Amino acid sequence: MNFLAPAAFAFAAAIPVVVLFYLLKRKRTVKLVSSTLPVQKFLAKRRPAHRSEAAQEWLLILQIILLILAVLSLSRHFSRPEPSRRSCA
Repeated sequence: MNFLAPAAFAFAAAIPVVVLFYLLKRKRTVKLVSSTLPVQKFLAKRRPAHRSEAAQEWLLILQIILLILAVLSLSRHFSRPEPSRRSCA
């Protein structure tokens, strides 16, 4: 495999940054205020459930795959055609 811009692989250093942001993401704590309880009960009936942890992991995997594809496309892969092996008769 040959690459026209092998320096583009330096962008692969962004992959650990994405994982680090995922690990350091703050978990939100819900604080209940008595004046908002009726509104929250009403909205809970209408609102779908929050994203699960599995959905968050799929988003992380998708981000890493897209970053890898971006790095590979920036590196501009090329291949040389093999010479044909025809016999001259």
